[in-house]
Amino acid sequence: MSNNTTLARLGEKPRESLANIGANCHPHSYKWIQNSLTWVTGMPHKGEIPAHVSRLSYLVSAITQLGFGVATSALLWHKFPQLFILLVFPYLVTVGAARDLLPSIAHMCMHFRFTNSKEKDLLIADFITTFLVLQDADGYFVDHVKRHHNPNTFTTLEDPDEALLYNLGFCPGLPKEIYWQKLYQTMISPSFHWLFLKGRFLSNFVTASLHRRFMSWTWLTVILTVVITTNSFSTFLVAWVIPLTFFYHNAALLQFCSEHLWYGTSGSRSLGRFCGEAPPDTSFSEEPVAWLIWLLRMVFYHIPVRIAILPGTLPVHDYHHRHASNNDWVNEIYCRQQEIEAGAEGYIDIWGLHNALDYVFEHLSNTPAIPED
Repeated sequence: MSNNTTLARLGEKPRESLANIGANCHPHSYKWIQNSLTWVTGMPHKGEIPAHVSRLSYLVSAITQLGFGVATSALLWHKFPQLFILLVFPYLVTVGAARDLLPSIAHMCMHFRFTNSKEKDLLIADFITTFLVLQDADGYFVDHVKRHHNPNTFTTLEDPDEALLYNLGFCPGLPKEIYWQKLYQTMISPSFHWLFLKGRFLSNFVTASLHRRFMSWTWLTVILTVVITTNSFSTFLVAWVIPLTFFYHNAALLQFCSEHLWYGTSGSRSLGRFCGEAPPDTSFSEEPVAWLIWLLRMVFYHIPVRIAILPGTLPVHDYHHRHASNNDWVNEIYCRQQEIEAGAEGYIDIWGLHNALDYVFEHLSNTPAIPED
């Protein structure tokens, strides 16, 4: 890809443009505005003082968010079923919490960096993945730590993440437009969702260790007992099953497709993916329409992406691949920025999920096809 194309996608430091918003406000107000923008974008502005978060508070926040999303969906469906279209909003919250619990918290348990105890972290991961009916901790450890983080198999067909994308048809050497078509088709494909569901079922009830199967069957019994005794099947389906299957699967797919330069063999193969865009470079009074369009894009595109697809530390997943054992992983967004300000090189910043996907798809298109056996 040409340098001009790359630069157009990477943008010209949108975060520093965003740092000007609220500059004329009271210092406390400015700090609140910028902390909010740091959360929205996934990137602090240059020199920003870190707002440190503890691991426990991070876990509690994710669980609270999940409960809020599910409860809001249940209430909306029970009281105002005619407004079902509004379920998309609590669904974003529910999916984002579940994605935060797995790719952030359970994920760091795989690196033994939640409690720094292998036994405790694997147990916590098993509770999280049992609760959400996701891949068991033992299988997750092998796939993620032994294969995905193995430098000899990372972004190769021996990497389970890449193997999944390959099996879904995201093979190298195709025109870029084909990848976009495959993405849209996959998101609504029954076979894709069935593949995901089958994997979740097998890893919980069939192939997992004895203690994990016991946990999964016990949890399923509890769920069915509550649903049957309260006659709440439709509410359970709407508030829990739909967001944590169809919407969760698609959030995971969009995240997978955009996080690495798949089939790469050298150089930086991980991307920094940030949510947001630079505001107009004129005042609101001069171009109110431009500011309104910018605000609408931030509220209805970038923020939903940040909540449901790139929650937690996922925007800076590239930093994690450089520092997988970082004990301050909860604050990786700040750690990455501090490392860059200290002179670190090789990071790739891409603003907007659509640009990250396009960047990966162009890379795939320029990668030689894999010869058939």
